[in-house]
Amino acid sequence: MENRLAPKGKKRVLIVEDDQALGHALELKLLQAGYRIDWAKNGQEALAAWDQHTPDVIILDLLMPVMDGVDFLKELRVEREEKVPVIVLTVMTSGVLFDQCKAIGITDYLIKDKVSLDDVLACIRKLG
Repeated sequence: MENRLAPKGKKRVLIVEDDQALGHALELKLLQAGYRIDWAKNGQEALAAWDQHTPDVIILDLLMPVMDGVDFLKELRVEREEKVPVIVLTVMTSGVLFDQCKAIGITDYLIKDKVSLDDVLACIRKLG
């Protein structure tokens, strides 16, 4: 788990992404936009990050080692009953995992090869 801080008072974003290049690009984009960033490379690290700093929004990949995004989302929504906005950012466009995420409760769903970093930032900003 990595922690990068922008000035205090800014919203905290937890990036849950195992792709190093994409995670780093997201981190830089969001830091430049003034967000506080925590970055986990799987769901298990994300739960540990959550316990240290409650985020205002989560950017969540689904396909990751150790604990995937769906299991993380189940833990967050069902076991912990947390309502923080979750934006899924994945390569998956349909299927069982997609349906499970919608049923568990996500805020938005973005397809990695169809959106830019600016689109992700805009999605976060529209949350307020």
